[in-house]
Amino acid sequence: MNKQQSLERFLKEAQFPKPVRRKRTFFDISGTSYYELAISNWYAYFFDQEEDHGLGNLFIECLLELVKRKTGKEISLHFFKVEKEVATKGGKRIDILVSGIEEDERKYIIIENKINHWLNNDLDAYWQHCVGAEDSKVGVVLSLNRETVPLTVQHKFVNVQHGEIINLVKEKLSTYKQEASYYLNEFITTIENLYTDLTMNEEVKFYYQNLENCNRIYDIVEKAYKYVIGQLAVASEILGLQASGKSDYHRYIYHPKHDGISYTIHFDKLFEQQKKITINIELYGKALLIEDMIDERVGGDAVVSVGLEHKADRANGWLYYASKTYEVKEGDLEELANFVAEKVRNDFEVIYNKIEGVVSEVQNG
Repeated sequence: MNKQQSLERFLKEAQFPKPVRRKRTFFDISGTSYYELAISNWYAYFFDQEEDHGLGNLFIECLLELVKRKTGKEISLHFFKVEKEVATKGGKRIDILVSGIEEDERKYIIIENKINHWLNNDLDAYWQHCVGAEDSKVGVVLSLNRETVPLTVQHKFVNVQHGEIINLVKEKLSTYKQEASYYLNEFITTIENLYTDLTMNEEVKFYYQNLENCNRIYDIVEKAYKYVIGQLAVASEILGLQASGKSDYHRYIYHPKHDGISYTIHFDKLFEQQKKITINIELYGKALLIEDMIDERVGGDAVVSVGLEHKADRANGWLYYASKTYEVKEGDLEELANFVAEKVRNDFEVIYNKIEGVVSEVQNG
C-alpha cells in the first residue's frame, strides 16, 4: 500500500474527535486571556462581596467548600476585604489576599494564581506574612491542572483547580436559580477556554497519535492553497492585469495605471464544504473619494442589472462597489484561472470599465 492509499484509508476509517467550539470573550479581544494578573483581577472582583456583581460571597463560599472537601479544614468567613499583589517583607507579592475584618480578623485565604508559569513561589513567606492562628489560615494554589504543593507547605496550602471552582459556582447558581451576569459569563467562558487552549484535549491527542497522516493532510492543504494562488496569478495574466497580495484569503488583480480600483478575489470559502469564490470590484484611495460621482455616472441599477450585488461591503478606506459569489465545481477547479478570467470578463468588465473611465476623467481633468 503506497502513501496515497494509506492516507485515503486513514480518512475513511479514522474516528475523528469532535471539534471543540470556542466562544470568543472580551479577554480574547483585549489579548489578556492568558495573563495571570488579568485573571487574578477578575477573581478578586468576584471574591469581593462588596463589589457590584450581585453574587455576594458566592465565590468565597465555593472556594472554602472546596478547601474543606480536600483538607477537612473549615474556615467561616463573613467579614473580609480582598487585596491584590500584596507585598511581603521580603519583597514577594501575594496574588490575592482575603483578610478577615471585624469579628473575623486574623483569618486569611492566601491565593497563588497559576495560568502559564510553574510553581516556584515562596509560599511559606506568604504564610508567615499573615499573622494568625494556623487553623484560621489557608493557602490556595489555583491552577488549570493538578499542581503538586511543595512538601514544606503541604499542611498549609492546598491545590484547587480553576475548573473546580468555576463548576461549583455554576452548580450553585443553578441551585439558587440566580442568573449569571454578563461579566460572570465572560469570566467563566474564559476559564473554560483556557482548558481548551492550554491543556491536552482529544483533538491534540488525536494529532499526536496520528502524526504522519495529519502532517500529510496539512501538506496537501498547503499544496491546494498554493495551487489557488498560482491559478489567480494566471487569471491576472489572461486578463492582461497583475496579481498581488499576501493575505491568507484574498488576492488583488489590478492594472498598475488604474489608480484606486481593482478586482479583489476572496477564496477562503474554496476550502469549505461548499466551494465558493467571490469576485469584487474594489474602490479605494482616489476612486473612493469620488464615490458619489461614480454613483451618478455608473449607478447601482447598472450594477444590479448585470447580476452583481451593489456595495456589498465597506470599511474605512475601501468599498466593494460590485460583487458576486460563485460556486466552484470540481471541473471548474481544474481550470480555475480560466473560470475566474471568464467571470471577470462576462460579469464585471463592463462595470469596471465604466468606473475606470470616471476615475481617469477626474484624474486627467
